Amino acid sequence: MSSTFTNKDGDQNIAQGRNAIGKQINKFFCRLLGRISTQGKQSPVIVLGRDATVIYNNSYGISQERFEALRDKYEVTDSALRNFFNILEQDNVPPGELDAKLREIAERHKHLLQQHVGKRQTETQRTAWESIESGNYTAALSLYEQSLAISRAIGDMAGQTTTLNNIGQIYYVQGKYGTALNYLEQSLAISRQIGDMANEALLLNNIAQVYAAKLKK
Repeated sequence: MSSTFTNKDGDQNIAQGRNAIGKQINKFFCRLLGRISTQGKQSPVIVLGRDATVIYNNSYGISQERFEALRDKYEVTDSALRNFFNILEQDNVPPGELDAKLREIAERHKHLLQQHVGKRQTETQRTAWESIESGNYTAALSLYEQSLAISRAIGDMAGQTTTLNNIGQIYYVQGKYGTALNYLEQSLAISRQIGDMANEALLLNNIAQVYAAKLKK
């Protein structure tokens, strides 16, 4: 039996480093599951456990089975759950608080989606909703910032207050409470200016939720 194997870099000896073949397998799984998000301080990769179980190699060492169980439990997409973990890693949440924090983020995520029900008339709104559903908050924020700029340019006050609220809610999900409050309070001021009492009540509730979360942190 030959002691070499061939890849795109040419023949290599099996003995070249204890993990030579393992590295090739790991690269294969990385390509196969390359849709895993690489946002955050640490870029998750795919590794193999000793029993060949695929592990999502973030700081929490989440196995594929555990990942799928959490996804089903919180009824979110794969990409949304991966982004939840990115948020937790960025906040340095300890493993002992993982379940509680995941539950908080999942609840905020669902609340954010619910606020968008019936508000997807334009292409931008539809695309933003799809980005939020998949947990791609960066893309959603970019779309809403563009929408906000247009609303300001044409003097659409109602559009501004809605978009500012949406932006604030995304930052709330991400745990960026100071930024969230900044956008929500701007939205509240405009709602009061134009006499939109229904939206004012919604915003007061949203602001209260952010302050409550900020105190718990």
